[in-house]
Amino acid sequence: LEDVRTGAVLGMVGGRSFDHYKWNMTTQASRQPGSIFKPIVYLTALQNDYLPSTILMDTPFVLDTGVSLWRPKNFSGRFQGPMTLRSALSRSVNTPTAKLYLDFGLAPVLGNVQRLGFTTTLPRVPALFLGAGEVTLREVVAAYSAFANHGVYVKQHLITRVESSQGEILFQVRIQQREALDPAQAFMMTDLLQ
Repeated sequence: LEDVRTGAVLGMVGGRSFDHYKWNMTTQASRQPGSIFKPIVYLTALQNDYLPSTILMDTPFVLDTGVSLWRPKNFSGRFQGPMTLRSALSRSVNTPTAKLYLDFGLAPVLGNVQRLGFTTTLPRVPALFLGAGEVTLREVVAAYSAFANHGVYVKQHLITRVESSQGEILFQVRIQQREALDPAQAFMMTDLLQ
């Protein structure tokens, strides 16, 4: 849980018991993001003149990656035909998301990944559109926070201030923020994610 305006981490559950397991799953564990990566792809679509009402096709397709043939499938195993971008994101449908690769490729998605504060190296493969690779939960929370914070990315921090027993301030965090996204795009993403 993060305060999107200040970057203060308000709550974190890193595991069941620190006495039994010292690994912090929130900050140390890298996991495949899967569908929670899709909003970054759809943000890129908005930046490439797509609208929430743009019709995407949920139909089978095959992509020759140069190494193998990639045949993205939906979790349901079925295809639903035409659907709006909003519907494809809200239902987390794989095939129309993967097809966006054909329009704008990896480079702009990786640019958004960098602007949204991911530091993990992600694979440069079309399957990234469906969440291939590994990231930390902390990176995902920071990226989503930029959507909620009108496009402003704020560096997370755990300690806000340290004072001596006499009340002297020994340390106080300096909030570090930067504009990562156009505010209108951040608004639209927040709306789409509702």
